Amino acid sequence: MKRFMKRMGFLMVLVLLSTLYIFSIGVSAMDVNEFLIEKYGEEFMANLNQAHENDEALMALFPKNESGEPVFPDFIGGIYYNDDGNMVVQLVTDAQTSDVELRTAVDNLIAERNIIVEYVEFSHNEITATMDTLNAIYFSEDRPDAFDNVDSFGESTSNNRVEVEMRVCSGEEITRFKETVLDSPILSFVESSGPYETYISANEGALGMQSGGMTAAGQQEQHLNWYWPLVVVLCIGLLAGAWFFLFRRQARPAFAGVDAEGVSNVHQGSSVSQRQIVAAIRSSDCVPREDLLKDILEKIKKQH
Repeated sequence: MKRFMKRMGFLMVLVLLSTLYIFSIGVSAMDVNEFLIEKYGEEFMANLNQAHENDEALMALFPKNESGEPVFPDFIGGIYYNDDGNMVVQLVTDAQTSDVELRTAVDNLIAERNIIVEYVEFSHNEITATMDTLNAIYFSEDRPDAFDNVDSFGESTSNNRVEVEMRVCSGEEITRFKETVLDSPILSFVESSGPYETYISANEGALGMQSGGMTAAGQQEQHLNWYWPLVVVLCIGLLAGAWFFLFRRQARPAFAGVDAEGVSNVHQGSSVSQRQIVAAIRSSDCVPREDLLKDILEKIKKQH
């Protein structure tokens, strides 16, 4: 019966912890939503929600590769979210495509949803190929020394370029990079703003591209970074406490059933009932020393 009650108690604690965890997620979601609204305003959040829907609708039009990821047509330059939370679709100027049906579907979606359009020079596929080339050179065994002056490089979707951030962005350093690393019109050289920091783009799920700064998703991730460790620590602490009180049986000393006064009286020759002694031994996790037990029983016999 005691074991059953302990198990039931443990299950109740688990249910309580699960409830607290689910509640914390709900509260967290509300906190983040309020934070974003306070930070950017309701109009921005409404635009951002609409942008996500537009993004998903556009991705649904693109063909998929073996991994189920969208394959961008050559007439798409890129997709990003601007500072107002709206999605911007970049179309390559004078791009030719054999898939007329897909181009028509994209144009119709843009018109129906009033999506912002920018016309650019390079396609998403060209920018991605340039990034792949830079990565291959950077991670090669004979990496050029020109990279020593580079803090970071990455896709800048809004600028339709691959940006190379240099500590010293001079004509001499740019020429050295072009001669020893890669010379491409897709590259753009800028002065480094400091150590490279990763962040989450609002459209990372669709493209893995940055949108020119920390977006709402990045702010949301930063806002939550401090919260979840507290939730985890709280849950672990509650589980540890539940295990300690429900399952850890502390060893009870022999004669724990006899109060301090009764134990003292045994050694002082006062009367202690045999029933108390037997009950104390049965309830104990420790077996009393043989000499102590004999001594106590001898005193009981003398008293009775």
